[in-house]
Amino acid sequence: MNDATTHMTPTPAPQGTGADVHVPAAPSDAGADSDYLAAVISHIRVQMLAGAVSIDSTAKAMGTSVRTLQRVLRRDGGVSFRELSSAARLRLAEDLLRDSSASITQIAMDFGYSTPANFSRAFRKMHGVAPLQYRQDALTARVSP
Repeated sequence: MNDATTHMTPTPAPQGTGADVHVPAAPSDAGADSDYLAAVISHIRVQMLAGAVSIDSTAKAMGTSVRTLQRVLRRDGGVSFRELSSAARLRLAEDLLRDSSASITQIAMDFGYSTPANFSRAFRKMHGVAPLQYRQDALTARVSP
């Protein structure tokens, strides 16, 4: 997978994906830095739900060049576009694991992972537990008083 474009066939979207977020042109102070980062993440989520994530599309939506977007993300968030899009994918997958009965294999494929094992590895790295354990923990938490 590369920074340019990632193709996916997403499962139905969880609520609150930020599709109607106003995207600021550029950060100007500390509060705007986090707003800018949040806007980039929201745009990535919207792209994921549409089926493809592109740094070119995100830069255009942010009113900047790809290189400037990369620089701002590194400077203000300490992350690359790839890291952000990967984290956003895992957050959406987290929602599906918690709130749907979709199989882990289906979730992995929907979010562009070539194998369920690759998805499990990335998920475990981010959350410290395997996707199945995360789902079981979420179900237990929902049932517990």
